[in-house]
Amino acid sequence: MRRLDGHAADRGVELVAENIPRGRFDTNRIAELLERTDVSMCLDTGHARVDGRDDGGIAALVADHADRISHLHLNDVRGADDEHLPIGAGFVDFERVFRAFPADWAGTLSAEVFTLDGAYLGHSIERVREVLAAVDGDPGDAADDPEVAE
Repeated sequence: MRRLDGHAADRGVELVAENIPRGRFDTNRIAELLERTDVSMCLDTGHARVDGRDDGGIAALVADHADRISHLHLNDVRGADDEHLPIGAGFVDFERVFRAFPADWAGTLSAEVFTLDGAYLGHSIERVREVLAAVDGDPGDAADDPEVAE
């Protein structure tokens, strides 16, 4: 990873590692990678739950590494399976996760929902907008935010 990180840096490209359950850098071991490299992190919320993290554990990971998290894969789960459910269909407390980020966080996010029905993606985007509005404290802000695009 250090070699890839250097190669990417030489070309002005951000190298981002996703937490993969039971992988080399799951959420229980990602800190090691972040300490040893300049690699950024893509935090997958469902994968974090599969790693055994509850909402508080995901929020703690965010609070500890928000400066290195540049992208979020948002998906919901009902248990410790990698279900990639629509946002709101499972038990992830997205409001708690989003509140752990500093107000000036400028990363990107995507709804990583495994479905053949596009309506579930639309539902997920709407739920993300609602959660962001609740976190911002102004119900109108997130719905008008061009960064939350379909």
